[in-house]
Amino acid sequence: MKSYQIKIILKNSKPPVWKRCAIPAGITFSQLALLLEEMVEAEMTADYEYEFYQAGVHVREWKDGERQVTSYRFDYMCAS
Repeated sequence: MKSYQIKIILKNSKPPVWKRCAIPAGITFSQLALLLEEMVEAEMTADYEYEFYQAGVHVREWKDGERQVTSYRFDYMCAS
């Protein structure tokens, strides 16, 4: 099965907080959001942004019915 290795970095954390994991290539956005919430051991109760560095994709999510676009940016490498 094709997968990607991703590195998750929490911005503005001192000292820097990061984790690395492998995800299946066919993962959905919803599944990825749940995985990230578990990986960083936090609830996604505030606004958040993810960035995919190599893919150039940005997705943002605002709470309270505002704009419903989410921004993801990840540095990923093919793991298989």
